[in-house]
Amino acid sequence: MQEDKDKHLRKIDPEIESELNTLKCLEAEVVELRKSNDVLQLEKIELAHRLDCVQILATSVLEDAEVNKLILLFYAIWFLIT
Repeated sequence: MQEDKDKHLRKIDPEIESELNTLKCLEAEVVELRKSNDVLQLEKIELAHRLDCVQILATSVLEDAEVNKLILLFYAIWFLIT
């Protein structure tokens, strides 16, 4: 039914056909961008978890001065990825 409507509109105005094609391309691009965003969100979560693990390890192993340096590095990296 929708295809019949689209064909009818194409006969009426070629500009509408062009706009429909543009819309379909944009919709496909939105889908791809959403997929990319999902992947990036998962990577961000994984990196945050890894940084938490490093901070825990550093706290249990290093001296206080070294821990403070590592915590500062942790927050600097966290700021860059968020």
